[in-house]
Amino acid sequence: MKLGLTKLRLPLLQKLAVTSICCLMFAGCTTISTTEEELPLPQEIYSAKGKFKKEYIIAPGDNIEISVWRVPEVSRVVVVRPDGYISLPTVSQVQASGKSFTELEEILTKRFSERLNEPNVTAIAVKVRDNMVFVIGEVNIPRAIPLHQARTVMEAVTIAGGPKRSGLVADVSIIRLGDDGVLRAIPIQTDLEGQPSPYMAMSIAQLQPDDIIFVPETGRSEVLRFLDDFVGRPLQYVNIIGNTVLSYRIIDQNF
Repeated sequence: MKLGLTKLRLPLLQKLAVTSICCLMFAGCTTISTTEEELPLPQEIYSAKGKFKKEYIIAPGDNIEISVWRVPEVSRVVVVRPDGYISLPTVSQVQASGKSFTELEEILTKRFSERLNEPNVTAIAVKVRDNMVFVIGEVNIPRAIPLHQARTVMEAVTIAGGPKRSGLVADVSIIRLGDDGVLRAIPIQTDLEGQPSPYMAMSIAQLQPDDIIFVPETGRSEVLRFLDDFVGRPLQYVNIIGNTVLSYRIIDQNF
């Protein structure tokens, strides 16, 4: 199978590669933190080629400062309404939800250009929603969850309604983008000697802002598909989730 990935050292080779492929870890963690101890994580399985970064997506409730240079009468702080729109003088209503700040600036520049000469528009976050984590896959309610409500994988999966009967809890995984821009895959390992049970492992696996928790379906082929799609083609597949669950997109670091 050609994944277009940079292959790293594989502990326990085929077994670990199959049981852990479902997780893309976006950060360079080497341990799972607990309140009393630290449990070692297995080494990375794969790392995607290229460097990536997150691009925040505006959502209802966000406070945004809209500034039009030298036109203070239309510059102000606005709150994104529940319907996703903002209201501004001269341009009336503009959809902001689902857009990046760059995209919103482009839309507003075009709208203001109908009334103003070469407007210079900036959109800056004043107050945005809390840090979030995201649960996807074979759970009853895939959703975004405030990080302060779910500090561990177990808490996040529980708030998401728990795993479906088709969910493979032994292969629950964290997806994380590191500060170095590298997309990595590291499992919450539970099937090696000395490692805890799946539920215990999930209860001590600490989360970070923007983590994605993936619960695969029973059947190892799902694990392989997940790695191929999300690590091999993150700009396409991670952003499909971004349109429904996440508060950010993955973009190429060169842009």
